[in-house]
Amino acid sequence: PGTRADERWYWAAPAMLEKETNVIAWAGSQEGWVAAEEDHDPGTRFRDHLDQLIDAAKGDLNLGPQPADLARVLAEMAVAAPGICALRALQRVAPDLEADNHNLLSAAARVASGFRTLFNLPETIALLRGSGEDSYWRRTLQYGIEGNIQAVLDEQVHVLVEQLGLADHGDGERVEGISQCLADSLSIRTAQIRIDELKANGETIERSDFNTRCRFALRFGDLRDDRDSTLARADIVREAFNSPFRPFVLASTSIGQEGLDFHTWCHAVVHWNLPSNPVDLEQREGRVHRYKGHAVRKNIAEHYGLAGLQEWDGDGDPWEFLFCRAKNERHPGSSDLVPFWVYEEGSARVERRVPLIPFSREVGQLDRLKRSLALYRLVFGQPRQEDLLAHISENVELSDAEQMTTSWRISLQPSEDTESSG
Repeated sequence: PGTRADERWYWAAPAMLEKETNVIAWAGSQEGWVAAEEDHDPGTRFRDHLDQLIDAAKGDLNLGPQPADLARVLAEMAVAAPGICALRALQRVAPDLEADNHNLLSAAARVASGFRTLFNLPETIALLRGSGEDSYWRRTLQYGIEGNIQAVLDEQVHVLVEQLGLADHGDGERVEGISQCLADSLSIRTAQIRIDELKANGETIERSDFNTRCRFALRFGDLRDDRDSTLARADIVREAFNSPFRPFVLASTSIGQEGLDFHTWCHAVVHWNLPSNPVDLEQREGRVHRYKGHAVRKNIAEHYGLAGLQEWDGDGDPWEFLFCRAKNERHPGSSDLVPFWVYEEGSARVERRVPLIPFSREVGQLDRLKRSLALYRLVFGQPRQEDLLAHISENVELSDAEQMTTSWRISLQPSEDTESSG
C-alpha cells in the first residue's frame, strides 16, 4: 500500500532470489549464519533480523512498492558487498566447495561480520559519511566499488593460504582458517598509548604525558586499554598489519628485526636510528623482502595488468595464474627466486628510509653502512665471514669490490648435467 518506495526491498530481494537454494536453509540453521555471527559478536539480537530475512524468502513479508533503483543496487551488491566478495575469494582457493556449501557460507559470513565491525567504527564513519546524503550502508557499498574490494580480498586470500600453512589442507579447513584470520584483522580493537608532551616554560622544558587512542598506527606488542587489560596479543597485531586493513604503520624496537615477517602488505622500512653493523641492517630490511612480498606483487600487477588475466577462465585463484605466467615467461637463465622473491618488471622496490639530521654523525654512518653492506653480501655464507669482511674492508676499495662481484660469486645452482641426471 502507498506510493512511497519500501526500502526493505534492498535486503528482502536477495533473500527472495535465493529461496530455492541451500542459502536460506543455512541461514536458519543453528550452525549457520547465527553461529558465525555470535562467534564474532556475541550478545546481539542478530537472530531477530535473520528471522525477518527468512520471512522475506518465504514470501511472508508484506512489502510496499519497489524502489526505482532496486536492480542497480542489487548489481552493486553483487559487485562489492563484503560478504559476497568474501564468498567469491574463498571459493577461488577452495574450488571443490559449491557456492552454497554451509562451511563456505559460514566462512564468508564471518568475514562480513568483521567488515561490519570495521565500518561501524567512529573513525570509519567520519571518513566515509562525508557530506553525502545517502544512507550509510549505501556509502560503504560505494566505497567497496571504488576501492575494488573484490581485488583486495582475492589478493589477501591468496597470500594467507601459504602464510597460514593451509596449502596442503582440505578446502573446509582452508576457508575456516582464512576467514578467522581475516575477521580478526578487521575487528582489532582500539589501543591506548601514552604520549610524552614537551612544553617550554621560560628557560626550562617541562614534560608531561597523556593517553590517546590509536588505530591506524600501532606499536608492535600486546595492546592494552586504560585499565591495563589486554585487548590483543602481539601476534594479532602482526596479523592485522599483514593485511590490507589497519594498522597501516607498525612501530617496533629491535625485537622486530629478526624472525618476523612484515612483507605481506609492506615494502618500506623507516630506520628511526641506524644499526651499528650491516648484519642488523640486512635483517631489518629482510623483514619486508620475502617470498611473494608486497613489492613483488605490485610489480606483477603493474607488468601484466588486467590484460594479463585475459586468458584466465575465471575459475581458481587469479594470483596463482599470474605467478605461473610470470614464472613461465621469466628470462632464460633466471633462478627460481624469480618471480617469487625477486621481480623487477615494475616500479616497486623495497624502500629504505632514513630520516637524517643534516651534519649529524648518522650521515657518515649511513655511508659506511652502505659500503659495509655491499661487502657483507659478497661474503655472506662463507666460513669466518667476519674476518673475511674485515680483510676486504681494509684492503679493497668499494669500487674494486663491486667489479669483483661477478668473479667472486659462488653459484650453488645445479648445472644442466646435474639436473638432467638427477
